[in-house]
Amino acid sequence: MIGLEEHYGNDSAYKQKKKPRNITRIVLVVLLFFLIAVAIFVYLRWPRYPAFEKKLTSFGALEKALSGEENLVLTDLDNLGYEEVQYYLKLDGRDLLSKKLGYYVYGNASLLGKKMDGSVVAEPETGSSPSNDGDLQYRGIGISVLESSSATKHWIEQMFILDGFEYRLFNSYSPEGLDLGEITIMDTALQEKQTLLTHLIIDKALDG
Repeated sequence: MIGLEEHYGNDSAYKQKKKPRNITRIVLVVLLFFLIAVAIFVYLRWPRYPAFEKKLTSFGALEKALSGEENLVLTDLDNLGYEEVQYYLKLDGRDLLSKKLGYYVYGNASLLGKKMDGSVVAEPETGSSPSNDGDLQYRGIGISVLESSSATKHWIEQMFILDGFEYRLFNSYSPEGLDLGEITIMDTALQEKQTLLTHLIIDKALDG
């Protein structure tokens, strides 16, 4: 009887020692999962895009990223004579969980030894609509026009709304060092590029 009592006593003591070890393991596993969850959250939420934009490698990457936006017209500046073209996604946040809103495209062209910068921004419309008074019209679409000229920079910006998206087109160059004849040539080229780009976007939206 004494031997049996000693056996059960030793078994009970062993279980009592084992129980704290199991609790410790459970706590460590829970803590490990918690740390992993925190690491994943920090990884996803870390601000990677301070300008609310994500740079892409090509127009093809832009097409793929925005393939779900049927009403959004994409602009390929590579096919319009622009160089050093850069493509960006417009985002609603600065981390990996940010939603895609639209795009920003930038490029430049050379004429008379000068750089002519061009860009397109397309985002969901904010509710404001361009005025038709004194502005342009193309295929029934009102186009708001802003233009400014100084000794250091001449630029034109056009804005219009199509199918819930607002498009802002901007072209500029510096007239420094140019004579009046050269400025006329640059102004004409600037207007032609702006008009061509505007018409291409509107035509693609209306003609599908």
